[in-house]
Amino acid sequence: MLTIIRKLRRAGGGIPCMVAVLAVTVLTGCSFGARLQTESALPTDMTSTYRLYLYGCHYPADTENLALLVDQSAPYRFDLFVLDTSYRTRENRSGPDALAEADAFIRCSTETIWLTTFRKIVDPAGKTIAFELKPLYDPLRMGMDEVLVTNYSLTDGTVTIFIRRNPLLRREDGGSESKGKDK
Repeated sequence: MLTIIRKLRRAGGGIPCMVAVLAVTVLTGCSFGARLQTESALPTDMTSTYRLYLYGCHYPADTENLALLVDQSAPYRFDLFVLDTSYRTRENRSGPDALAEADAFIRCSTETIWLTTFRKIVDPAGKTIAFELKPLYDPLRMGMDEVLVTNYSLTDGTVTIFIRRNPLLRREDGGSESKGKDK
């Protein structure tokens, strides 16, 4: 990269060419594949055998919990972009059994769950390849109802799941909030 910039500079390409080369390099390096969409789902949509990915429930008051129900016949490999110790897997669960186990798992927190959200993850062809089940908490208590933000990306036959705490969520420990007058 530096060699290309030096050659452009010597050839009189100037700063606009260097900026263009740098922008193209950065944009291609940040490509995460095709973004997969989620849509509302019903429990009756689950008609296959599923592999469960159970994320969270590390301590009693943990609110960052999620269950992914992946159709075992889906032609994709699934990778969670989190630490391997952050989740557990369960194999060969029928639709109703998988949903019951996922629902019990996301209710492990001592925080009261207000509602749950159940969504299907759809591939580019429009086929449902997985489901996600997340707890929703009281927005007056937590600042908003959905604690986790999930994004799904498809690259070369692999679905990568990005899970993170919602950045708009109010911090209970006052981490970035002011503690009084500035001095």
